[in-house]
Amino acid sequence: MRTQHVDSQQAGRGQTAETRADELLRKQTTLLEQQTKIVDGLLKQVRLLSDRVQKLEGSSCGPATPLPVPPLQPGASDVNRPAARLAAAGRRKSGPKSLTAVWLEGFCKLEPYAHEDRRRYHEMKVTVAFMRLFLPNGYDATGNCAADKERILETGREAEANIRVLLDSHHKKAKSYGTVIRALKEMHEAGKLNGQIQHYHAQVREGCVIDDSPPKSFYKLSLCNIQDST
Repeated sequence: MRTQHVDSQQAGRGQTAETRADELLRKQTTLLEQQTKIVDGLLKQVRLLSDRVQKLEGSSCGPATPLPVPPLQPGASDVNRPAARLAAAGRRKSGPKSLTAVWLEGFCKLEPYAHEDRRRYHEMKVTVAFMRLFLPNGYDATGNCAADKERILETGREAEANIRVLLDSHHKKAKSYGTVIRALKEMHEAGKLNGQIQHYHAQVREGCVIDDSPPKSFYKLSLCNIQDST
C-alpha cells in the first residue's frame, strides 16, 4: 500500500509539472502573438509613411524636381533658408519659421498634415488667411505635382514680400512668422487691412482666385472699424 501511495504522489507531481509547462507554453504563445500584431502595426505605419513621402516627392506632371529656394535678401535670414531646412520644416514639431514655408505646407499638404496638433493647424490657417490678402493679382493654389508646387511656392514668396513691405512702411520689425502674424492681427483689429480684405473678396468674385482648399481650412478675416492711431 505504501508503494502505491508513493507512486500516486510521483504521478501527481508529474501531472503538475506537465500542467505548468503547458501553461507557460500558452503564455509564451500569447505573448508572441501580441508582439507579432505590434510588429505588423508598425510595418503598416512605415508603409503609409513611405507612400506619403513618395506622393510628395513624385510628380504626376513629370519627374520630381527640387523646389526652388527664395533668394536671400538683406534682413530676411529667417524668411529664406536652405532647401534641406525648408523640407524639414514640416517635420519639426515647432513648425516652420517663415511665411512661405507655412503657405507651402498649407497648400501642398506637407507632413505632418494629420492636424493632430490643433494649435499649429489653427496658426497655419490664420497665417494663410493673411497671406491671401497680399496677392493683388490673385493666385492659383491647385495641383500637387512639381510644377504646381513651384507655382504655389512663388505665390507664397510674393505674399511674404508684400507683407514685409507693409510692415516696413509701418516701422514694424518682425522676422519669424509668429511675430509677423501678431503684427498683422494688430493692424487688422485697427481696421488697417480693410482695403486688402475688400480687394481679396473682389478677386474671388471675379474668378482671379483659384483655390480648392476645403471650407474648414479657411480662416475668415472680417472688416473692422478703423481706429484712430493718435
